[in-house]
Amino acid sequence: MFCEGKISEPNYINALIRIPEVADRFFVRIATEHGVPLTLVEKAIARAKGEEVDECWMPGMKTTAPHSQTTIHHRA
Repeated sequence: MFCEGKISEPNYINALIRIPEVADRFFVRIATEHGVPLTLVEKAIARAKGEEVDECWMPGMKTTAPHSQTTIHHRA
């Protein structure tokens, strides 16, 4: 999982994956990279090309500029 923040989002995700029902079904790694959504998309794409990755997620990603969302989806 890629997330913008360095503390809050990883803490939320770590709390979620400590729940037995989640931990038993999913293997989740939190990326060490952080940044704005477009930067995270670019980093996720690069990571997916270099490793065996099923999915890359960016929880809570949102933008207020419509063209930015289009750019993000286009890059992904």
